[in-house]
Amino acid sequence: TMLKAGEQIHERYAFYGIKGTRSTPVREYLKVLKGRVQVTADDTVLTLSEGDGAAYYTNIPHEIEALEDAEVQRYLPKTGLAPHYF
Repeated sequence: TMLKAGEQIHERYAFYGIKGTRSTPVREYLKVLKGRVQVTADDTVLTLSEGDGAAYYTNIPHEIEALEDAEVQRYLPKTGLAPHYF
């Protein structure tokens, strides 16, 4: 995902599946390929530079903001997989 300086991504994932509440929340993985971003998840604020990465549980709303032009790689495992694949 390419982000221009000041651009933001807000994520509010659902913790519920078709069969009700998941016993294991899914994690999203983020890696900064270029530039710098600031990630706010709950009360935690991280500044990530090129080569840095982080992971977040998707039941926690989070925001990714580009501090400068940036490129980030995001990976969210498919929720249809068994929990041991997370």
